Amino acid sequence: MPTLTVKKLGVVGEPLAQIDMSGPVRWDPDAASLSMGVDSFGVLNREVVLAVPGELGLAKIVNGRRYAASVDLDNSGVTSLAGLSANFSRASATDPAQAFGTHSR
Repeated sequence: MPTLTVKKLGVVGEPLAQIDMSGPVRWDPDAASLSMGVDSFGVLNREVVLAVPGELGLAKIVNGRRYAASVDLDNSGVTSLAGLSANFSRASATDPAQAFGTHSR
């Protein structure tokens, strides 16, 4: 069997400006930040803290429940929440009152 050796890896295309993630959250309205336990296949990989712009007007966020988030990235690696929606149940996922920012469109 032939051996494959990678000599160079590169990125093609424009850098990402936004990523999507999901996981259980912890909302801190005093700090205007949302902590998300980002997971893959139910295994906790990392907790990410996201700045939350005031215009999102997050309300009725249930700590410990799963949400889907769209996150803006800037060139320095700073993350801020662009959109958030509940996805812990079928009813919550279709409830427009539980969708904020880009997820409410």
